[in-house]
Amino acid sequence: MARYILNVAAGGRRASLLVVLSPSQVSSVLHDSVKSRLPALATKLGLTDAKQSQIALNLNAEDGPMLDLEDLLSDVLPDLQRECNCSLARTVDETATLNINGTGDYDALRTAILVHSNNIVVAIPADDIKLSTIERATKAHMEHTLKQNLASKWTNIVSGVKDTTTERSEDSGYLKAPVIAVCSENCHSHRQGQDRDADDLAAQQGLVVGVHTPECPLEITAHNADITIEAAGLEDCAVSGALNIYVVQRWTLGQIERIDQGKASIFKKSEAWKHHV
Repeated sequence: MARYILNVAAGGRRASLLVVLSPSQVSSVLHDSVKSRLPALATKLGLTDAKQSQIALNLNAEDGPMLDLEDLLSDVLPDLQRECNCSLARTVDETATLNINGTGDYDALRTAILVHSNNIVVAIPADDIKLSTIERATKAHMEHTLKQNLASKWTNIVSGVKDTTTERSEDSGYLKAPVIAVCSENCHSHRQGQDRDADDLAAQQGLVVGVHTPECPLEITAHNADITIEAAGLEDCAVSGALNIYVVQRWTLGQIERIDQGKASIFKKSEAWKHHV
């Protein structure tokens, strides 16, 4: 089941609904769910006859794309469990400019850029561009304006230019505000684990000996340590009768480092590629 927060608009008035449905259901079920709960919102929306009201489902905004009642929710609505805005936030940080072509009147020292939901970009006001101030402005916009609970989200601070002239403190100041990406917590759950284990990495690191041919790694265990090159099928790797086997010392994180199989495991990002002094 998935939780959907719906913004309901009628005659300039607005309200919100929380609906729990399966993504495998069709949009008509969402339509019927809104219709059944509309009488409870009649006073707030100023409706005189909620039962006879016509309902249209639009994506993201009142003038957004209209949903077809026969479409599956999983096909037309974003997967909130995989919601990630980090990539777009980096693009915004690198390429976007405030007030370009007279499209706005934002003070760069009192404005933060927020990327949330399904790649929605919005400029939000902030008293200044210190990290704590930006985080408070983000929380206020997400929870009070959009009615979304940040407790189930992952907030990522993307780039920005820090003010290095101020004294070091936990509350960073910026010359150029970072872009805030609000993503699904599930999408970034592996990063949380990495953050929690960051202080233990040094204790987990160790040196091991890696053996490989130019084509693939060789995993030597107690079960195959005594077999011959011929029995291992390594003769096929020989070039002009010569077989090159490389033995290297490399770093590993032991049990907390994922082990991949096949040729790709040589080139995956790992401690082995880091040169420790």
